Amino acid sequence: MASVFCMTSTPAAAPSVARWRDWLLVALIVWLVVSFTAGAVTKFMPGETFFGPPYSVKFENWGYPPWFRFPVGIGELAAAVALLFPRLRFLGASLLMMITAGGFVTHLASQDPFVESVSAPLHLVLATILAIATRPVDWREFGTFPRTTGAFGLLRRRRIAPVLPVK
Repeated sequence: MASVFCMTSTPAAAPSVARWRDWLLVALIVWLVVSFTAGAVTKFMPGETFFGPPYSVKFENWGYPPWFRFPVGIGELAAAVALLFPRLRFLGASLLMMITAGGFVTHLASQDPFVESVSAPLHLVLATILAIATRPVDWREFGTFPRTTGAFGLLRRRRIAPVLPVK
């Protein structure tokens, strides 16, 4: 049986494509969890970070109150934790999309240099890909235990329409 995502009709090609898709999704989740956990931790640090000046100064330069870094950091940390659980993965990716969209607009409005501004749109694209890959099969099942398949239960099982006999 050929995979839904595979364009060939050979049965041997289907498991290989599904396996690569699963491992790419695992790599994407690990990348987002590590990068947003590191970003959240630096938002709570009072002094200089390995990303440059303190985030209290950065947020003030961007036009936000310095305390606003705490809700952003809590949101990043909550989303990173949610990515670890298949049941919450879509919600975590959606939260990351909102946070990174805000960061993207902030960097555009403040006209930051390209080197400082490239992270937000890149993470927005990656979070969007993850949200699309982990969206609920049926919105009536949203919030229930997902039907999963693949490495570590990362991908949802696609529903296949029954083949009706031709009369």
